[in-house]
Amino acid sequence: MQPVDPYRLVEMLGSCPAGSVWSAVEPHGERITVAILDADVAADERWREAFSAAAEALADPAAGAPAFRYANFTARVPWVACPAGPGAGAERIFLALGQDYRPAYPPVPRFAPAEPPRRRVPGPLLAGAAVVAVLLAGATVIWWPDRSAENPSRSAASASPGRAVDTPPSDTPPGGPPQDGIPPLATPNQPGLEPPVESSWRADWPRFTPEDTVRTYTDLADVGLVLKVPWSWNCSAVPDDRDPQTRRLRCSGTFGEQQQVGGEVVVRPCPQRCTPDRQARMRQAEEAWSQRWLQAGIATAYAEISTLQVDGERRHGLVMVAYWRGGQDGSIDRQLVLRLTGPADGASPLRMIANYLRSSLLL
Repeated sequence: MQPVDPYRLVEMLGSCPAGSVWSAVEPHGERITVAILDADVAADERWREAFSAAAEALADPAAGAPAFRYANFTARVPWVACPAGPGAGAERIFLALGQDYRPAYPPVPRFAPAEPPRRRVPGPLLAGAAVVAVLLAGATVIWWPDRSAENPSRSAASASPGRAVDTPPSDTPPGGPPQDGIPPLATPNQPGLEPPVESSWRADWPRFTPEDTVRTYTDLADVGLVLKVPWSWNCSAVPDDRDPQTRRLRCSGTFGEQQQVGGEVVVRPCPQRCTPDRQARMRQAEEAWSQRWLQAGIATAYAEISTLQVDGERRHGLVMVAYWRGGQDGSIDRQLVLRLTGPADGASPLRMIANYLRSSLLL
C-alpha cells in the first residue's frame, strides 16, 4: 500500500537517513516528486515537526506560498508532493534539514537520525552522528536505551544460524527446465493454501520504536535492503545453490529465557515482467506450514501459525512474501521472502521485523 494516495509512485530518486524522494504521477498524469519521511523517524514527533517546518519554509518568494503541491504531515508516514519541473524537487526538504541526500543508486543506508533540529527553521543536522556503513557480514548498531524490564544481552548470539528456520523449504527443484526465465523453484513440504484470502495488514502488530535496542544490517548483498532485528539477534549471508542471483540472510537469536528465535530473509529476482501469475507461482514455492495465505495489498501476502510443532515443542511461525521495485526502471522486479519462527509466546519480534520491512519498502 502506497502512503501517498492518490499519487502513484514510480521510482525512488534518492534517499538520506531521514527518508527518501520518489517520482510519482498524479491521477491526471502530471509528474511530481514526493519526499517521504522514514517510518521509524516519523515515530518521533520532533522529526515530524521539523519535516513540516522545512516544507513550509520553502515558500515561493514571488507568490509567498509554499512550493509544495500537497502534503500530509499527520499520516503515519508523512509526505510532501512537489512539482517535477526543472531544478530541485522534493529533495529540497531534506537538503534544508541538513541531510546527506544522495541519488538512488547506490542506495543510502536508512538509519534513524539521532536528533531533529531544535528550531523550526531548518538547519544543519547530525553533526557527529554515528551512522556507519558496514559490509553485509557486519552490522551497524544504533544505541537506543532498552524499554523492556530486562536489557537484552549485548554479546553476540552464539546459536547456530542453521537452527534459525525450523521447517526450511526443500532445496530440491521440481523436474523440467526453468519457466519464463525463473530459476527452478523449490518444492515446499507444506506450501500455503491457495488462493489467498483478501485481507488487510494487521494494524495492531508492534513496531520498532526509538526506545528499542536494535541491530541494523545494511544493503543485503547489493540489493538495497535494510534489515532491523532485535539486538540479541545475529544475521549472516548464506549462499543459494539453485540461483546465484538470490540473496539469503539467515538470522538467529534469543527471546525471553534464551528461547531460540530466528529465520531468514530472501531476495530473488522476479524476471520481467513480474506479472500476478508469475508472482503466484513463486509464492507457491514457499514454505508456509499449510496455512492459508492472506493477501494484504496488491503485492504482499502473509501467513501465520501459533501452533507449529517442532520436536514436540509448540512454536510460532510467520512468513511474508512480497514483490517490490528494486530496479532502476521503477518496475516490480524482485521478490522478498521473510520466514521467521520463535517460541509460542514470541510473536512480537517477528511481527516487528515484518512491519519494518513492509514500511521501509513501501509495500
